[in-house]
Amino acid sequence: MCEQLEQTYSLEILSPADLLQASELSDTPLATVQASHGEKSVSVAPAREHEREEVERFLMGVGVHSDLLSTVWDPGTSGSVRRRIVIHGSEKLIGVASWDSASRLKRDINLHLYVDEQYPEVERIIDHILETVLRDCEPFESRRILLQTTPEQALTRAVALQRGFVRLLPHANGEHLISLTKFTFRGVVTKDNWSLFVDDFEKLTGLLLPRKVPALNEFRNTGITIKTAAGELLLILKLFDFETLISPALVLSPGRAGLIVPIRAYFAKDLFEKARDQMDLFPAREAILHTEKAYFRYNRKVKLFDRGVPILFYLSGSGGGTQEIIGCARVTYSEVLPVYKIGLSLRRQGVLSQDELLKIADKSKNVHVFAFDNFNLFPQRIPFWFLHDNELISKANLVTVEPLPAEHILRICRCGFGLERIN
Repeated sequence: MCEQLEQTYSLEILSPADLLQASELSDTPLATVQASHGEKSVSVAPAREHEREEVERFLMGVGVHSDLLSTVWDPGTSGSVRRRIVIHGSEKLIGVASWDSASRLKRDINLHLYVDEQYPEVERIIDHILETVLRDCEPFESRRILLQTTPEQALTRAVALQRGFVRLLPHANGEHLISLTKFTFRGVVTKDNWSLFVDDFEKLTGLLLPRKVPALNEFRNTGITIKTAAGELLLILKLFDFETLISPALVLSPGRAGLIVPIRAYFAKDLFEKARDQMDLFPAREAILHTEKAYFRYNRKVKLFDRGVPILFYLSGSGGGTQEIIGCARVTYSEVLPVYKIGLSLRRQGVLSQDELLKIADKSKNVHVFAFDNFNLFPQRIPFWFLHDNELISKANLVTVEPLPAEHILRICRCGFGLERIN
């Protein structure tokens, strides 16, 4: 009944609990991330109140006006706390970020992000913070992120624009801040939730999408039209670019097949936050800071890895893995390369050393590398027995990459995001 009223009359029916209850994520503390960054170490950790004086000095040093200090460092209230994190590079404060926790009624999230843009390769840190904020939302809830930066933070804005943010007019508070915005959706968009997704997109952006999800070939080749509220054509985006705009979402149009890729727990812990339940004693590799990560593998079945193909990561039993699918992503790049021609930048996106690459190389010293982004860690992991018993995989026991038909990808993602119970 509530959904019918909302679709027919644009009325949203709420209970008293809806008015008071914050998102479940607001009570979940952010994890501390420690990673190597070139020859340096980086720590991203929840802030503590006693750090206020140091934080305020830093903020003023990167151009934040004194009038805005209390806004940036506002802890929020007990019912609506704000996330606050500090970034240290080699024990020096190099960044501060704060944003609103998601709640039932709060679709807008105000993000303040300020970094020392002179710090070496700070783009990776900016990338990581943006990815953290986009994932700090409950599955299947549309949000609008408002990123506020000072005019001096040009690199921060450039990285944000690459990740699907768009420009806004100067902020209402005056010339002290420049704002970018992004629509974000965590989860998968399918023909079943397309209508609600389109409604949310219009509410949060003022822009119109087609009422029917485009067919897969149309989405890939022709693109999806985005119109103004007056019905005028604004732009046309192909599927890959549209997913970047709404990231970290995946759009599973009917017929969109994908892959399952096995990964060892030892490597997964350095690619994905929370891939394993226990904490690691040593800093993760730099790849964990990247939104776009690289996976190196044997030079086999390379043709399966087309750009944009959805992939599911399976934590294999080798090396103590839990034998379960942990999340989904999409391929952004795929190529066979000689080990000695793999650049430093690409190697930093992955977790294999030179010696490890040589061990998996073919006789010509070539390896296959694919990059991926839009990774979503499943709230409900999918065990091997469920995949096997429901005939969602072949009888090869996931010892190597395996193609999956669209209906299997869709069901696994539905289970992973808790839309279907595993029993």
